[in-house]
Amino acid sequence: MIKVEGGDPVFGGPKNLPMVLHALYDGNSQDIRSAYFRSYQKCYDDLPNLLTPSFKAALKDTPPLESLLDPFLGEGSPMASYLNKLMLINVRLKGADQILTKVANLTGVHGLRAASPLFDPDIVEAGFAIPSRYKLDGAREKAVLKEAVRDLLPEAILLRPKSGMMVPVQRWFKGDLQKPARARLLAKNARVAPYLEQKLLKSWLDYAPMPFPRHGVKLWLVLTLELWLECNRL
Repeated sequence: MIKVEGGDPVFGGPKNLPMVLHALYDGNSQDIRSAYFRSYQKCYDDLPNLLTPSFKAALKDTPPLESLLDPFLGEGSPMASYLNKLMLINVRLKGADQILTKVANLTGVHGLRAASPLFDPDIVEAGFAIPSRYKLDGAREKAVLKEAVRDLLPEAILLRPKSGMMVPVQRWFKGDLQKPARARLLAKNARVAPYLEQKLLKSWLDYAPMPFPRHGVKLWLVLTLELWLECNRL
């Protein structure tokens, strides 16, 4: 299986549609940064209850998390169209800091150097130069990219909806990961204990009801943080 990274960030993929709808129907520009973080449905809304009082006190003089998006969504953004502003966030933060880093780390340990064709600088520049109406055509995302490869791919591939690439973490934390996650995250000497409320982590491990079941995704993030702190002896 060949996976080409970069189509969503560079050509207006799924992350942008709910944000565009939010801007159209809500119109509250002051909340647009929060809406962006909230659209990932991870731990953003949990932060007031997730962070320990001592950690929140230590962060009181730091810029708010939402300010991370000001260079992209604020008046100083180099992009005029709203869709391109969202794309720039995805390229700079998700693409450069997450996708490309992930690919480089996974291949680098095997002595390989992976290239992501759709993240080639010339392709990225072309993506931003294309008018927004050709990238997000109504509810059809990445429209211009799909048209560009129409003669190369079957119609069924071009028309199929985005299915996502979810890892079954919701099931894992009910099964094999439940015990080791409890042992690490709820221990008195857990690395995350000074920063995160273990009572809330326990409720996630117990699969306490929540409006949208996202226990596994949140626990995966926290467990990853715990392991990172352990590896770096922090």
